[in-house]
Amino acid sequence: SQRLHEYEGRLRVIGHGVINLDYYAEKEGPGVTNCVGPHVTGRENFMGDDCIVVEMASTHSNAGGTSSIVTTKLWVDPEKGFGVPRVQVWVEGGDAKEKTLAIEITTELRQYSEQVWGPAKCTYEAYSISKTGGAEKTLTEVTTYDAGFQLNVPVPDSAFAATLPSGTKVFDEVLDAKYTVP
Repeated sequence: SQRLHEYEGRLRVIGHGVINLDYYAEKEGPGVTNCVGPHVTGRENFMGDDCIVVEMASTHSNAGGTSSIVTTKLWVDPEKGFGVPRVQVWVEGGDAKEKTLAIEITTELRQYSEQVWGPAKCTYEAYSISKTGGAEKTLTEVTTYDAGFQLNVPVPDSAFAATLPSGTKVFDEVLDAKYTVP
């Protein structure tokens, strides 16, 4: 049976709809004083699918000596390649007098091949928290992937060949070399 393994990690959106858990929940860093999770909190139905719910929280020091608790909740769909169809980020403390939604990302997942799922449409919504503690939606960004969009498409080596004009200065970080094209 498939399981979602818990691990210490961080959350980052790599492009729209692709989540990288290595970004969230910093154990150390400016303003981060406490981190809990990630941990599986249960299961919920989202968009008709039975999802595993994962939560993590961290405490952040704010300017002026106040602190905020940032809670991230992810819905993970084990039947769709462990894709993440929903992410919510909540803030409590500081200007947020009560737990307030700050970010919501919803992703419609599409099957690209037998065991490969990815985004079909991703909606990112951000909310600003006012000094009075309320929230107002400040951004909605929708990315729709063309029906012809493909993942894991073979790419020939020739697609990566580049002819640089004479006199181009090259800084090759892989080889740790600097040179000028003759």
